[in-house]
Amino acid sequence: MAQQLDSRQTNTIIEPAQNPSSVYYLHPSNSASSKLVSIVFDGTCYIDWKRSMITILDAKNKISFTDGSLPKPAVGSSDERAWHRCNNMVTGWIIASLERHIAKSIMYFKTAFEIWKDLEARFGNPSTSQIYRLQQLITVFQEPNMSVAEYFTRGKSL
Repeated sequence: MAQQLDSRQTNTIIEPAQNPSSVYYLHPSNSASSKLVSIVFDGTCYIDWKRSMITILDAKNKISFTDGSLPKPAVGSSDERAWHRCNNMVTGWIIASLERHIAKSIMYFKTAFEIWKDLEARFGNPSTSQIYRLQQLITVFQEPNMSVAEYFTRGKSL
């Protein structure tokens, strides 16, 4: 009896959406309206927001929905529904982390990958004026009332 039970257990295939190591797995506590990151993207500090999002999406095994490495499965395939569920969840997470005016501008993209590409195209390349402003801040950076640790931390962030 024990041998029969063991052989049945090894032949059991876990559905991808139920397998915690699968890209299609969604934990019961996940919600599309959850704010995954503390930084709400308002059009400034895109690199900080992007880094935070990449970190959490990678931890949740969902980064492939934003980097395009997991293409949409063929219509009628066994993974199609699970892919749509996860894509919609990632899309919701992205939207929840954006200021309203930015969220409205990406609301009708169909995939998280399309949203990610659009945000990267609009905000990923710093303008010449932003680079100049940062160079000025670094050049005149002086804070005599800071501790050494605070000074170096602030300097590093610039």
